[in-house]
Amino acid sequence: MKQSLILLFTVCALSNYSNSQNSNSCKLTELIKGGGTNFQVVGIESNAFVDSLFAKLPKTKRKGYIWKFKNLEIAGLSEPVTLQVHQGIQGGTEKKSDSSCCGSRTYFHTFTSEKYKQQLLSKQTELEQPGIIIYVKRGRNYGLKSKEETEILRDYLVSIFEG
Repeated sequence: MKQSLILLFTVCALSNYSNSQNSNSCKLTELIKGGGTNFQVVGIESNAFVDSLFAKLPKTKRKGYIWKFKNLEIAGLSEPVTLQVHQGIQGGTEKKSDSSCCGSRTYFHTFTSEKYKQQLLSKQTELEQPGIIIYVKRGRNYGLKSKEETEILRDYLVSIFEG
């Protein structure tokens, strides 16, 4: 009986661990801009990510398509950061096989108005997806320089999305 309980507890603990590893539906990827690391979320979950940001950080008004979440104190980071979030469309060009082309390229168009947003969405190709870019700013500098701080901020952002 005692062995059965221990086995049952072990199976439950391992299944919860594997589910928590697979539940990260947010595809938060690193983006190197401004000499440091910033983040982007591409796909349908980018809209849910924006909703999560406004739910957890309510001091910023939801107006337009560029938002600043200022002076965030995050445990593990030496000084406060500002997150500047741009919502728009991320896309790319197909890789061509001829030798004159350097390969595929990606681009991001930030929505500037409702009219521009509707125009971009009406012309959206299969290579384009909705997305957001999260620029991390400290003082006048953009991006995080160290890998440790990048991981701390990544975990913070994922916790906002999953929480």
